[in-house]
Amino acid sequence: MSEKLANKISLIIFVIIEALIIFDIVNKTVNEDVVIFSKRSPILFPFLIAVIIGGSLLVYFVRLFLNRKSVTKDLDSHISRESVLLVVGNLAALLLYAFLLPKLHFMATTILYMFLVMVFINDTKDRVGKKFFKAILISVILVPVIYYVFANVFNVVFP
Repeated sequence: MSEKLANKISLIIFVIIEALIIFDIVNKTVNEDVVIFSKRSPILFPFLIAVIIGGSLLVYFVRLFLNRKSVTKDLDSHISRESVLLVVGNLAALLLYAFLLPKLHFMATTILYMFLVMVFINDTKDRVGKKFFKAILISVILVPVIYYVFANVFNVVFP
């Protein structure tokens, strides 16, 4: 797979996600009279995500326009098979996450997902046991902290 094709696919995915988030926000504000900028608004966090994705897309398009020559000279570069396998493995873990989330709820499922991703994406030369220990330790500590911040600071409702 060429890098140009991979960039186009990821760009299309981000544009679709951005469009869906904006559609959902507009639908809730118009049809359900939900206010975006209130402390308990269910769409405040999706609005922030839409702003971040939209800003990232804007920066991408500006850089693409300004660096047209440097983008076109790298068209022949290819993505390695290992990189494709890492992406496929991450997507498989993400599908497993989506399948297990309703059954195991946020905390357990996110710890499992984070552990899997950290073990399989980590390409260091560490021993397998050391990779597992680091992944478990970081997952078990970081997920509750993230949960606390998003649940209590941002008032995000978790499944």
